[in-house]
Formats: sequence, structure tokens, C-alpha cells
Amino acid sequence: MPVKTIINLPIFIFSLFLSCFIFYSISWAGFQFLDPDIPDNETIVYRSTSEGKTTIVKEQIRHIIEENNSFYEIVSLSPVLDTTIRINRKDMSVVSVRTFQKYDTAILDSKLVVKEEKPNRDDNAIKIPHFVALTHLLRGFPFESKEKLMINYYGGSVGKKFQLRVKNKRRDTINVMGKKVECYKLEFGLAGFLWAVLPELELWYSIEPPHYMVRYKGPEGPPGTPKRFIEIVEYTKP
Repeated sequence: MPVKTIINLPIFIFSLFLSCFIFYSISWAGFQFLDPDIPDNETIVYRSTSEGKTTIVKEQIRHIIEENNSFYEIVSLSPVLDTTIRINRKDMSVVSVRTFQKYDTAILDSKLVVKEEKPNRDDNAIKIPHFVALTHLLRGFPFESKEKLMINYYGGSVGKKFQLRVKNKRRDTINVMGKKVECYKLEFGLAGFLWAVLPELELWYSIEPPHYMVRYKGPEGPPGTPKRFIEIVEYTKP
């Protein structure tokens, strides 16, 4: 006796719609940085030189859990600038940035909080809210699979604002901390035909996880600011 298959048409249509919606959502998922799995209480000390002056920068990362969300809280201390950056580990998005700029006659306290940020839909570009978060986010760059990325900042028009293009250039070996450290090298330039010839910024990250920054060579802020050279002098983790 032949077996009859009974199809519940409303349920079938709903299931088909749900499958299409899930596929559409996944296909529209854009680029995001990866969680580099930075250990709690990781501490890094850098030597930073700009305009003939050398300072020491100390960074420490703590794991913060609030309302079932896990964050990196990155505290950076130096004689000229203190920063506290909070990053959501779920998608490596910047939640807040607080800076204390130290001058001879004043300290400027500034806080930026990111609210209602929409998911990124671009596979080859991403927006970030503050330049000081850039070097930390790049620890989660997919070094083995991504070659190029456009980085934009909030607050400018697509056609005019400065846009940084990052190129995953090559591997390099840096002599620091009394040893050789194998690194990934990233090069940045302003969008345009000269960016590949005249890189605005060069960054080196350890190949060994959690991909800490080893060296920084470029402007200390957005393009046009003074040049700065930063190199790691100490790395410790629990």
C-alpha cells in the first residue's frame, strides 16, 4: 500500500521563510575583528619616542563581566596620556573610550560612549570610533586569511574623510626584549594611489598568540599629527 505524505502547508512555508532569512542574515554579515583571547592581567611596557622625547607607556588588560557580557578593559598609563578602553569580546566592538590628556597647565578628561551601533555589513571595511583603540583592535586582525582592509572613522563623509587602508604585508623578525620575535607586519596608508608607496603607519604584531603589538612607527594620532616610534620592552602574563 503506498504511503501518503501529508504536508502542513503553513508550517512548510514558515520554515522555508525562516531558512531564507537565516541564510540572508549570514550572507550579509560583514567584517569584524577576532577575539585574540588576551589573558586576564596581561601587562605590557613600551618605550615611546616622539619629537625627541622618550616616555614609558604601561598597559594592562583586565577581563570584565557585566550583565552576562564579557569585556576587555585596557588601561594605558603614560606621563602625557592615560586611556581606558572597553571592548566587547563578543564582536570586538568598542564600547567606550576615556582619555586624560596631560598638559603643563591642565588635564583634559574626555569620554566617548558608543550606543546603538548597527552591525557592520561590509566584508572589506569597518568603522571604529576612536584612533586610540586601533592598535588594540588589530590584535584581532585575521592575519592568515585577510590581505586588505579599509578602516573608517565615525564623523566624516564617505567621500571626504581620511580613510586608512591596511595591507597585511609580510612576516618580519624584530629584535626586542633581548630576543627575536616573529611578527606579522601591517602597513597603513591614506586612501589613494600613493598609499602603497608611502605608508602612513607601520605596525608589527607577534605571530605567537595573543598577537601583542611589538612595534609602532607612524603618527601618534590621525594623519597629520607628529610621528611616534613605539617598541615593546617588557611582556608579562599570568
